[in-house]
Amino acid sequence: MKSKTYSAYGMIKRNMPRLFPYQIASYVLALVTIVISVVLVDSLRVLLDDLEAGEADGSRYLSILWFSLAYLITTMVFQFVFRRTQMVGRNEIVVLLYNKLQSKPLDFFREHPSGEILSLINQEGREVGDWLSFGTLVLFNEFSVLILNLMLMAYYDILLTLLLILVLSAVFLSTRFLAVRMAECSSGSLKTTGKVNQFILQTLKAETLIHILGKHRWFKSRLSDLVYRQRYPIDRKWADAHAVYMTVFLFLSVLFPVLSVAVGAYIFGGGVSIGVLLAFYALTSHIQEPIQYIPEFLSQRKNAIALAEHLLPIVEDDLVSDFNMEKLPEKTDKLKINVEYFSYSDGGNKLLRNIDFSLESKDVLLVKGISGVGKSTLVDLMMGFLKSERSDVTLNGISCALVEDRDRWRHMLFVGQETVLIEGTLAENILMGDEFPAELVREVIYSACLEDVMGDVSAEEIIGGEVDGVSGGQKQRISIARMLLRRPDILILDEPTSALDEATSKELADRITDFTRKYDMILIVVSHKPDFDQFVTKVLEIK
Repeated sequence: MKSKTYSAYGMIKRNMPRLFPYQIASYVLALVTIVISVVLVDSLRVLLDDLEAGEADGSRYLSILWFSLAYLITTMVFQFVFRRTQMVGRNEIVVLLYNKLQSKPLDFFREHPSGEILSLINQEGREVGDWLSFGTLVLFNEFSVLILNLMLMAYYDILLTLLLILVLSAVFLSTRFLAVRMAECSSGSLKTTGKVNQFILQTLKAETLIHILGKHRWFKSRLSDLVYRQRYPIDRKWADAHAVYMTVFLFLSVLFPVLSVAVGAYIFGGGVSIGVLLAFYALTSHIQEPIQYIPEFLSQRKNAIALAEHLLPIVEDDLVSDFNMEKLPEKTDKLKINVEYFSYSDGGNKLLRNIDFSLESKDVLLVKGISGVGKSTLVDLMMGFLKSERSDVTLNGISCALVEDRDRWRHMLFVGQETVLIEGTLAENILMGDEFPAELVREVIYSACLEDVMGDVSAEEIIGGEVDGVSGGQKQRISIARMLLRRPDILILDEPTSALDEATSKELADRITDFTRKYDMILIVVSHKPDFDQFVTKVLEIK
C-alpha cells in the first residue's frame, strides 16, 4: 500500500507542469531574500563593531540602507510570486482531477458516487494541491533560513553556536512530537466532524418525521453524544498539545534570543563584541520560525502523501485492453436484442427472461411494463451501461461486446428521465460545443417542440443555474433536441412526455416520429402514456 501512496503523489506532481516555473521562481526569490537578510545582519554587526572601535564612516550606513531596500523589494516580489504559486496549485489540481475523470469509463462513476468524487476534489485534492504549491516551498525556505543563520553564527563563534544547537535540538524534537500529536488529533476531529455534519444533514431531511413523531429530544441527545463524547475529547487533546506548542513558540521568539545574548556575554565576558552579541540576538530570532514550522510542515507533507492515496482511483490511468476490437460501419440499420435473463447479483432475482427482438430503420418500438419490471435495466443493457454474459446487443450483425462503448454510442443515443443542463446559454446546452448547420438546428427545435422555449428564452440567455425560468417539460425537450441533433441510428427515449400536458405530448410524439423516419432512425420509446401508440411498429411488453 505504501508504494501506491507514493505512486499517486508522484503522478499528481508530474501532471502539474504549470506549477513548476512558479515553484522555481519562488525558490530563487526565497533564497535571495534569506541571503540578503543574513548579509544585512552581518553589515549591522560590522557597523556596531566599528562604532565600538570609533572607526565608523558613512559608507557603512549607506550599505545598510541599500541592503534594507533590496530586502524590502525582494520580499515584496517573493510574496507576489508565492501567492501566485499557491493559486496556480489550487487551480491546477482541480483541472487535473477533472480531466482525469473525463477519461474514466462509466463503471467508475457507478462505483464512486458523485458526492464522494466531489469531496475528494474539494478536500483531499485541495490539501495535496496546497502542499505541492506552497508546502514544499515553505519547507525549503525554513531549512535555508536555519542553515544559513547557523553558518553565520558558527562563523562568529563556534562554541556558542554548538551550545545553542543543543538547546534547539531539544526544542525541535519537542515541537516535532507536538506537531505529530496535533496532526493526529486534527485527522480524528475531521472524521468526527464529518459524522456530525452527516447527522445534521440527515436530520434536516427528516424534520417532518421528527415533528410528527415528536422525536426532538432523541435527536438532540444523539447530536450531543456525537459532539461531546466523540469529537470533544479529540479537540481537547489538540488544544492541550497546542497550548504547549505555543509556549515553546513564545520561548523561541521572546526568551531564546535574550538568553543566547546573556549566555554569550557570561561565557566570554569582555571577549566578545557588542556587534556579535546583537548579531546572535537577531540570528536566533530568525531561527525560531524554522524550529516551529519545520516539524509542522513535515507532518503536513506526510499527511499530503497519505491523502494522495485517496485520489489514486482518479489519477491512475485505466488499463487499455490490447484485444482487437471490431469497428461498426458508418451506418447501422439493424438492431438485435437477446436477453436470456439478467440478475444484478449472483443468485439474485432474474429479470428480463427470454427477450429476443430485432429492429430495422424506421421501426418504432414501444416498451411497456409496470414499474420495477426491468424496463430501465433493458435500456441500460442496450446502451452498455450494464454488462451481462446472458445478454447480447448486435448492430448490423456485430456484437456490441466486441466494440468499444464509444463506438456503440456513436450509433445509439439515449434520453433519460433525469434532465442534465449545464449553466450556460440555451444554444450551448443543445450544441454542447459542436457545430451543426443552422437549418438542421431549426428543424430539431421544431421537432422537439421548443418553439415556446425559444420564444421565452433567448438562445444566448443563461439557463441551467439555480433559477433559470425553464420548466421541467422544457428541460426535457432540450435534452431530446440535444440527441436529435446528432441524428443517431438508434434513439432511445425513456418517458419522453412524462412532464408534458396531453396536447404537447401528442404533438411531440408526432414530430419526433417524423424526424426519425426522415433520417432512417430506429426509435425505441419506454412510456406509460399512449402518445406514441399510433406510430409503433413493434411492442415489447415486459412482464
